[in-house]
Amino acid sequence: MPEMTISDRILVIVDPTRDDEQACVTRGAWLAKKLNRGLELLICFYDQSLSGDHFFDTAGLQRARRDCLVHLRSKLEDIARPLQQDGHDVIVSAVWDTPLDEGIIRHVLRNKPFIVVKETHYHSKIGRALFSNTDWNLVRLCPEPLWLAKDTEWPDGAPVLASVDPTHERDEYAELDDQILNPAATLADRLSCDLHAFHAFAPIVSGSVVSLDPGVFTIDDYNEEVRESHKKRLDKLLDGYPILEQNVHLVTGYAPQLLPEVARDIGAGVVVMGSIKRNPLQRILVGSTTEQVLDQLPCDLLVVKPLWFECPIEEQEPLYFEGSVENQVFVDETSTQDQSARTQ
Repeated sequence: MPEMTISDRILVIVDPTRDDEQACVTRGAWLAKKLNRGLELLICFYDQSLSGDHFFDTAGLQRARRDCLVHLRSKLEDIARPLQQDGHDVIVSAVWDTPLDEGIIRHVLRNKPFIVVKETHYHSKIGRALFSNTDWNLVRLCPEPLWLAKDTEWPDGAPVLASVDPTHERDEYAELDDQILNPAATLADRLSCDLHAFHAFAPIVSGSVVSLDPGVFTIDDYNEEVRESHKKRLDKLLDGYPILEQNVHLVTGYAPQLLPEVARDIGAGVVVMGSIKRNPLQRILVGSTTEQVLDQLPCDLLVVKPLWFECPIEEQEPLYFEGSVENQVFVDETSTQDQSARTQ
C-alpha cells in the first residue's frame, strides 16, 4: 500500500487553549475512518508579546517562539497518540502565523488537504451556532472543502443534505452544483445514509405583478409554471445521482429560512453548500443563502468552492514550524521529549 500524502489527509484545526476533548478531532477522526483518509492535526499560533514586532528581535525571543511551538507540537502528539492506537495515520503540525484565518489558509495552500475540519459551537438554548470571525473568513476564503463541526454527537443514520440552485444562468456557477452533489453523494455512500437535495424558489405574491389579467392568467397559474420550470431543471441536475424522489425538497419560499427548517425536519447530519464571489470589484463573499443560514443550521456544514475559485491569500512559508514526519508514531512521553530536544 502506498504511503499517504499530505493531500490525502483530513486537516483538523485544533484549539491550543483547550485541554478538553474537541469536537473537531472527534469528527475528523470519524470522517477519516469513513473516508479511508489520514489525519493532520494543526495548531496555528501567535503571541504578540513574543513577536518582536515593536522592537529589535533577539535570539531569546526567537528561542521562545520555537520553544512555544515545541510545546504545542507535544500537545498535538498527546492528542494524536490515542488516535494512532485506534489505527489512524496521524501527523501533527504547529505553525507560527497570524492572523489565525490567514495562517490556516496559508497552511492549506501549502499542503492541499482533502478536507479542513474546524469546530463551531451550537448554542441549543438560542438555537444558533456561535461563529467566530475566523469561521466566517474561512468560509469565504478557504480554497479546500471546509467542514464546520458542531460540538454534538453525530446522529445514527443522519442524512446528507445538498443545497443546490439549478437556475444559474452563468455556466461557471452552474458547475458548482455538481461540485456540491459529488462530495455529498460520496459522503452518503461512505456513511451509509440517504442523500437529500434542497432547492427553494421565490413565488410571485399578490400585488407584486400588475400586468397579469386575473381573468386570463392568475398568479397561482404563474407560480405553478415557475415551479414546473424549477422542477424540470432540478430533475435534470439530479439525474444520475442516488437521490430518491421523496428526498428531493423543492420548496416555495425564502431559502435562508427554509433550508435550516428542512435540515431540522429530516434530522440532517451535514448540509453541503457552495460559496462564490460576487464580482471582481467586491471582496470574496459567500453566496447569500450560505451567508444567512450559517448560524441557523442545527447540524454540521460542508462548504465547497467552485473550481475557478482563486484564493486572495498568498502562499508563504511560516516563520516557524514544528511538525512530525510522515507515519511517525508517538509512542510515549520519553520519545516525545527526545524528539522535542532534537529540534531545539
